[in-house]
Amino acid sequence: MSLTNLEASLIGVATLLAIVSVFLAKAARKALAETRSWRSRASEADASTAVPLQLLDATPTLIAALDGRHRYLRVNQAFEELVGLDRTRLIGARAGSLPGAAGSLGAQLETFAARCIATNQPISAEIKVSTAQGPAMDGRLTVEPFYDDDRKPAGALIALADVTDRISAERETRELQAAIHDLIDSLPLALFRIREEPGGHRWVPYVVGHTERFLQLSATEIIKLAGSNNLPNILQSHWRAASAAADESSATGAPIRIDLPSHRPKDDGWVRIGTAAPRRLPDGSTEWNGYLADVTRQHRDTLALSEAKATAEANAQAKSRFLAAMSHEIRTPLATALGALELLGDTHLDDYQRQQVDLADSASRLLIEILGDILDFSRLEDAQVSMETIPYSLRELLDQVLHIFSSRAQAKGLTLDLRVAPEVAAEYVGDPVRVKQIVLNLVGNAIKFTSAGGIAVAVDTRPDSAKAGATTQDVLLSVSDTGIGIPHEAQGRLFRPFSQADISTARQYGGSGLGLAICQRLARLMGGDIGVESVDGQGSRFEVQLPMRVLQAPQADTALNGKRLSLSVRREADNAALCAYARAAGMHPVGPGDDADLHIVEASGALSRDGSVPAPRILFSGSPASTPVTQPAVPTLTGGPIRWSEFRRLCLSALQTEHLVTNPLYDVGENARLPTTGRILVVEDHLPYQIVIRNMLLKLGVQADVVTDGHQALGQLEQVPYALMFTDFHMPDMDGFELTRRVRSHADPRIRTLPVVALSADVSSTHIEHFHEVGLNDFLVKPVNLTTLRACLEKWSRP
Repeated sequence: MSLTNLEASLIGVATLLAIVSVFLAKAARKALAETRSWRSRASEADASTAVPLQLLDATPTLIAALDGRHRYLRVNQAFEELVGLDRTRLIGARAGSLPGAAGSLGAQLETFAARCIATNQPISAEIKVSTAQGPAMDGRLTVEPFYDDDRKPAGALIALADVTDRISAERETRELQAAIHDLIDSLPLALFRIREEPGGHRWVPYVVGHTERFLQLSATEIIKLAGSNNLPNILQSHWRAASAAADESSATGAPIRIDLPSHRPKDDGWVRIGTAAPRRLPDGSTEWNGYLADVTRQHRDTLALSEAKATAEANAQAKSRFLAAMSHEIRTPLATALGALELLGDTHLDDYQRQQVDLADSASRLLIEILGDILDFSRLEDAQVSMETIPYSLRELLDQVLHIFSSRAQAKGLTLDLRVAPEVAAEYVGDPVRVKQIVLNLVGNAIKFTSAGGIAVAVDTRPDSAKAGATTQDVLLSVSDTGIGIPHEAQGRLFRPFSQADISTARQYGGSGLGLAICQRLARLMGGDIGVESVDGQGSRFEVQLPMRVLQAPQADTALNGKRLSLSVRREADNAALCAYARAAGMHPVGPGDDADLHIVEASGALSRDGSVPAPRILFSGSPASTPVTQPAVPTLTGGPIRWSEFRRLCLSALQTEHLVTNPLYDVGENARLPTTGRILVVEDHLPYQIVIRNMLLKLGVQADVVTDGHQALGQLEQVPYALMFTDFHMPDMDGFELTRRVRSHADPRIRTLPVVALSADVSSTHIEHFHEVGLNDFLVKPVNLTTLRACLEKWSRP
């Protein structure tokens, strides 16, 4: 039974007792006046008491009447059931003399009845009652006197209500409250309630917990003082802050959460005021239930974390500045050495001299590679690498990268093959520099660790991502070699920084051990990954999976679409590469004997059967080192690897749909001189590199003036109409940044619009961003070779 029901029942019993007490008292007096044979005459009570006695039997409350000698005069049915005796046994018996539960209860009733009669006052009490059914009962006892005709106490009327459920609920409530108080006392918080009356007055009706920890006031003091003008100054400010937060919470319905300083006796701290969402009450008032929590440690931890972060960022910046300085200081002399070696290598040398020059050149380039790996890995470690999102052609990117390695593979007698599936998109949007960096590392390693056989680069797409209209393709780029392979037990540590298969590998082949770690981190930054399959002594296959956003789907050349291309080449790898390129261009590859619009035939076979292959045709030379074909009217496509740009250009040219255009980056020899152009200004403070860059420009037929800082450069620009300016950036007095700013803000439009190209050994991302901010046109990284220098001059020089 619930507390509410029990209380209602007790009220009902009290009302019932008031109604029937007169009748019960009358019946009691009648019984006293009758014969002493209580049991035989009990049924002869006055008929006027029958209805009230039936009502008493109907109530669950125990009802009894005792005379002055504590003998039962009347009992109801509930009383009989409790003690396990019927009224024939009870009426006339002394209450405490009965056996069992009846006697136990009777003894208690005699005590309370005697006190009631003696004092002539009603008594209320809660007692524990034994029952005939077993478990004890909690009872609410009410005892009132009744009187004889002379208005003297003649006995006691007794009502006993079962309040076991209420007592149990109250006990559980008290235990729960005690547990909650214990819990709150053990936690660094206090609970409160704020109420806002309809008129706007706010007060605190409830606070529990050790508020002294936060506010140096007890819960009772807070309840008394909150909302008044008697709060201490610091608490007045807290109350105002909480009230302002409550204003906003009341308007928005959002919870309150504010942190405020707490001036504690020993030290300063922080206290958090937090609440649930406000609750609207029926009378128009608003309540917030909330908590006070000590958040001093959190604030101190946050401050410490902020300070640690600031320190780490300062250290990272210092590290970046140090690496940038080291890059500049190491790259500049290396650039000088490589430039001098390149110029020396273009002179008349005997075999021994050329061998020494090549040895020095290889060692210098290895140092540059190691330095670049260390800088790249450092930037990746410091999360300083961000991905570009610019359009690029993957086929053209691979052309450029593999062209770099073709001479190195040729020098080792290795084949270098490239096959790009026709499903690969024409253009993607992403970071071509990072993709190129991955390919450079993988192909460079493959050539480094392969002494016989070859390297094969293949690009495919996952079938489910190559469907028409797909906005993203999962590109699979693999690099396979027939090199030394990797033992199975060493493959697990292969992508760790500064790790190679074993120390003897590092001693034999060199390198920093960072290349593969860089590849893995770059691939993951782009949303992909890298894996390896290898057999010790037989070779390795690295595969990179990269999700690439498609800008332009595979699209056939209008001039080549539908053309039949006959292929007659010996090597299966060359045939596969040509077939893939043909399909990408929209052509249909066919066999050697089939009718075709264009024929590609092996160069040596064509010469032996001159005239047997109908025009138009393209001769195919499997390697750049093959003996040149002396048929000037027939274009020749070289392998090692076959490049997409050359394949497409020669096909268009052979079909007379486009003039043959030479790509200067690949097809113009390093010693070829540029057409006549204006003078070049070089701003460089490193004297040895001044000599090298001047000689490289002279080698290309370009006249150059060299100065050592920005002030000298401005003076030269005002005197000489230069066609282009190269500038370093780490220089004394006035650096390259300030020089470029002054050039871009110069009053003379000839100077203000001068093409300016950075020629720097500092490749940090912050410097590259700064280069663009100050208005540079281009950026060359030291060391620079004749081919790159020539391409830059052709791009930017003005007459």
